Amino acid sequence: GKIILDTPTEQLKRTYLTHKHIRVDFAPGVPVPKIAGAKLVEKDGSSAEFLVDTKKHSLNEVMKTLVGGYEIEDLDVENTSLEEIIASIYTEEKRTV
Repeated sequence: GKIILDTPTEQLKRTYLTHKHIRVDFAPGVPVPKIAGAKLVEKDGSSAEFLVDTKKHSLNEVMKTLVGGYEIEDLDVENTSLEEIIASIYTEEKRTV
């Protein structure tokens, strides 16, 4: 194999953990809203998944909008998956070859 990236963990976090996935189950009857700073990537009834680019938008502001403006039954916030990060690294490597 070939080493394609040898970077300290903190630099990896700053470079590749720039998006947060927010999964929200809204209360019944609450329509899935448009949220400033968050891209709607999936919608299923009263559930939705949003993607926030934390280099461009404040996660704190997006969360304030969600929690302060809508009745929510459940909410999860996750980092970009390891699989997505690895795919991104390999995609960048292919572009530079």
